[in-house]
Amino acid sequence: MNSKFNQLLSMKNLRDIQKTEILVQMEQASKNKDKETLLRLTKQLRSIS
Repeated sequence: MNSKFNQLLSMKNLRDIQKTEILVQMEQASKNKDKETLLRLTKQLRSIS
């Protein structure tokens, strides 16, 4: 039971890390006015959520 909980928690943490990385990339793309990259990253973010 406890190992299953830890496994789920680590999966959630991994998703949170991936989301954060994408958000950082989105911020950079926004500064560069790179709409294609922004759109691609938005799709990636939605697939993780």
